Amino acid sequence: MQRRMQGSLNSPLTKKGIFQAKEAAMKLKYHRFDLVVSSPLVRAMETAKIIAEKVGVARIQADPAFAERHFGILEGMTSLKKGEYYASFLKTEFANSIIPVPSMTIS
Repeated sequence: MQRRMQGSLNSPLTKKGIFQAKEAAMKLKYHRFDLVVSSPLVRAMETAKIIAEKVGVARIQADPAFAERHFGILEGMTSLKKGEYYASFLKTEFANSIIPVPSMTIS
């Protein structure tokens, strides 16, 4: 498992994601729904389709308000890569920095 930060990357649903969507669908199959609303990203729409089929909903609506958060340069990075990036960042950016601390006067 890579533990990759997806964020707003438009990637397909993984095998694990398909399994989780099917599990969720099984838990929801006895509830009544008129509509399934999803983020417009591919993996979210794939999840919505799996659930909609199981619960018997014909209509899926993509709504940008449900879109995933954008994580900037961290998107697509694995946990290992993020750790390497931040370790490097902290060493280079803060190694020689002096953070001023305001003096306190106790009366």
